[in-house]
Amino acid sequence: MLKSIIADSGASVHITDQKIINAKLIKPIKICTASSEIFFVAQYSGDLVLKTNHNNHSYTLKNVLYVPNCGGTYISLSTLDKMGLSYQAKNGTLNIKYNSQTVLKAILDTSSGLYNLDGEIDREHHGLCHQMN
Repeated sequence: MLKSIIADSGASVHITDQKIINAKLIKPIKICTASSEIFFVAQYSGDLVLKTNHNNHSYTLKNVLYVPNCGGTYISLSTLDKMGLSYQAKNGTLNIKYNSQTVLKAILDTSSGLYNLDGEIDREHHGLCHQMN
């Protein structure tokens, strides 16, 4: 079963428990959850390739923290905002845009209240893809 990729307004960085590419060892970073009761430790940073369903493009997220026990992949909306992307939620769809073109789309899961990315981690990608630095 594929794990969801969550577009997370509360995340300050991108994190994943999936294999990252171009991994590099970093000084351990302690990550606190919203409840402030659970902590995770990231020891690697690297790239994560996302393949979208709505336009069949692949996008590389840079500086994603690898946290083996975090329970999924969380895309930080604030980090995307700092990179010059914008986002808007309406009618159960979150559109993430670059230069007014939708690059990523997430669908609201009404049972959890979370936006799940309409795509997947592309583990087989070897071709050209768009960089999101």
